[in-house]
Amino acid sequence: MSDPVLAPAGITLRRATVDDVPALLRLFDTATTWLAAQGRNGQWGDGKQSSANNPARVAHFTEYATMPGAWVATTSPPTGDADSGVVVGAVTVDPAAPEYVRPADGPEMYVRLLITDREWKGRGLGNYLVAKARELTREAGVNMMRVDCYAGADGKLVRWYESAGFTKVETFMAKEGTWPGQVLVMRVE
Repeated sequence: MSDPVLAPAGITLRRATVDDVPALLRLFDTATTWLAAQGRNGQWGDGKQSSANNPARVAHFTEYATMPGAWVATTSPPTGDADSGVVVGAVTVDPAAPEYVRPADGPEMYVRLLITDREWKGRGLGNYLVAKARELTREAGVNMMRVDCYAGADGKLVRWYESAGFTKVETFMAKEGTWPGQVLVMRVE
């Protein structure tokens, strides 16, 4: 069993709801802007993608927020009411892999969404959310957790997942062969 990962100071986890969709879209937009500022726009492009003119993106985040395995990380407000904190990250796991990757050889939990506020970069929030995904995988009674990510450009995202305990297992191409992806796996004890 891996060592427990402590919550970053000032962070609380709670189940996500449909009311969190605007906050999740904000995280997505800020991550897109952050990547584009580094010249890394192959993953999600370089513009705001969460507006009403992109209903597919809004629908995806609504689906992620309403899955049973959806959790958000919030800042702890002075009142102590976790529902009033600012959403700074999210993780969603589901027993079904997305349709664009091959099914697993056995039962699994699939990380469908893992996103953090760029203001929290380097504070351990991503690792904390991966630890929550491991916990949910254990609670589901399975020992395999998979995730996929963008594998193009400089490969930093793949290396981050490897540093979080995942191992590369297969590559794939999405979006008519224009989006290189990497599937990674973690065995959970």
